[in-house]
Amino acid sequence: MLLKYVLDTVDEQRKRCYIEASAAGLALYKRFGWVEVDELVVDMEKHGCEGGVVRQKCLLREPVTK
Repeated sequence: MLLKYVLDTVDEQRKRCYIEASAAGLALYKRFGWVEVDELVVDMEKHGCEGGVVRQKCLLREPVTK
């Protein structure tokens, strides 16, 4: 419901949306019209953290006219 509210609002304002998604959320966002445009890759160990390489997809969504 929260996602629908936000998308209805930005569609009404005719604005683009940007979001970063993990592999787990990617399919959900694509169903709502986001398109993959890039990928962020961060090696967490370079920053003193565990977890290795983290990948996040960068997605854009154009406004939908109703």
